[in-house]
Amino acid sequence: MNNAIIHRLSESDVLRTLAMTCKRLDRLEFLQTGFGGASIQEAVRIAANLKVLKVSRYCKTTLDAVTQILKARPSLAEVEFDAVESSGRIADWDVELPGLRRLRLRGGDIQKFGSTALSLVSYAISVLFSICGKRHLLTERLERVVCTRTKPH
Repeated sequence: MNNAIIHRLSESDVLRTLAMTCKRLDRLEFLQTGFGGASIQEAVRIAANLKVLKVSRYCKTTLDAVTQILKARPSLAEVEFDAVESSGRIADWDVELPGLRRLRLRGGDIQKFGSTALSLVSYAISVLFSICGKRHLLTERLERVVCTRTKPH
């Protein structure tokens, strides 16, 4: 088996066993589950061949957990998180993601996500577009947008 969709499951032992048993698992998708960042991170760490990770809005995940998940499996090619929440501090994005082709992050609560999301977006876009050799142009444009949007009123 190389594809798993987790739905209405909340036992972390089952998730751990799935990740250990299915050696060819390359795609993991979480729909309505009781799992949070720590359980997802453990499964991602165990699943050595994982390339695609999708986490629905029903799995509350913090921005810090997202960075830890990406650090646990830097070979991911496609990553989606639909309900990222932030504690308001900037997450540690010190991770190489050489195979990343697609990164989609959506905020869980816009009031909490705020300026941290802008820092995250700046980093994510600069990483993705550095592959294309246009990083400096994109970063300059993005910094103007970020500075404009985060000025106190």
